[in-house]
Order: sequence, then C-alpha cells, then structure tokens
Amino acid sequence: MATNPVLACAPKNTRSSLHLIGLAGRAGAGKDTCADIMFSQHDFATTAFAAPLRREIISAFRIDGALFSVEQKERRTPALAINRCADSGFIQRMTELGVDLAEARSPREIMRWWGTEYRRHQNERYWTDLMRHWIDCMALDGIRRLVITDVRFLNEAQFIQSLGGSIWRVRRPVAEAKHVDHQSETEVAAIWPDAVIDNTGSLGDLAGVIEATLLDTFLTRGEA
Repeated sequence: MATNPVLACAPKNTRSSLHLIGLAGRAGAGKDTCADIMFSQHDFATTAFAAPLRREIISAFRIDGALFSVEQKERRTPALAINRCADSGFIQRMTELGVDLAEARSPREIMRWWGTEYRRHQNERYWTDLMRHWIDCMALDGIRRLVITDVRFLNEAQFIQSLGGSIWRVRRPVAEAKHVDHQSETEVAAIWPDAVIDNTGSLGDLAGVIEATLLDTFLTRGEA
C-alpha cells in the first residue's frame, strides 16, 4: 500500500527530543494565556487541535476568519446558519440530530458540532491523526518545544502522553463555576493531568507557576 504523504511528513524519531505539553481545561480557564507566556518566556511554539477545525469551517461556510476572534466567538450570525454550509455531510449530520438548519449560530456552536458531532462521529482519531502529522512536520522543522492549547478529550490527552508529552490542567474559579453540557467541555474533568496550573492571581503569578511547573516537569524526566 502506498504511503499517504499527508500523514508521513517526518520519521518518528524526530519527536524524541521534543518537549510536548498539552493544556486541558474549561473554556475561559486561561489556556491561551498560559500558552502565550510559554511562547514569550520559554520559547514554546503553539498549536491547537482547533486550528484545522477552524480552517475547515472557514472553507465550508465561506466566512472571514475574524469571526473566530474572542470578541466574535459567542455572537450568533446568519453567516453560520447550517443551511449555508457547502459540506453536505455536515448538513446531513445536523439534520439527523434535529438541529434547526436556518437559525443563526455562533462560531463556538459550529466549532463544537463540527469537531465533535461531525468529525469525531466519523472517526474518533480524526483530530489526533491531523495533529500527529503537524507535530512531525514541526519536529522536522527544528521545533523542540511545543504546547497544544486545547486538550478537551481523553483520547487527545492519551495521544499526547503516548508521544512522551505531559498534560497540564488549567483551573480558574470563574471557569469551573460555569454550567457546561457539551462533551467538549464535560470530558475535560475525566482527564488525569500530570500537573495542575491554578490560575487564581495576576499574570505575574501565573508566569511564576508556569516556570516552576516547567522546571519540575523537565527535572522529573531528566531533561533540565
């Protein structure tokens, strides 16, 4: 069988020297803020399972990527009504679930449905397979420190740990207090982390917690 070039970017041993960390936590916990600190102060490259998800949605709905900004993410817009989608498979899946196809939707709603009810329903490894390819490509390009900012499912955490990476759970009281009912938010509680980041103080406090946790992670693995 011919090798798919999309899934064979780099040999497996290029991952061996990669410091890989996945951030798990509720929406609003501060995962992106942690990643920004790791990027600016500790030379980590950043990526997300949601990166290809956003690209797929932008293409299928023919929308501007600016809709995924923090300011726009929760706002419903007619541009994201499901019946405007060019992907017939997504429309069919939403029809099966009894979702109103004509109602205006927010970027967050579409991302949840596309990522979980659509793609993960097709193949639970859909997003981890794409991430494996991306990690291999980044390792081949010389990236040695990488943080994945949006670990939400058990299989995503297990995937990262299978590559020798660590899972950090980011906690913030205001995020933990929110009622959640979608699998992409509720399954986070079932993930057993390697470390916990309590985001309860200032940015400086958070930076200090991250630095200490990085040191502990690398010392534990003999990589300091």
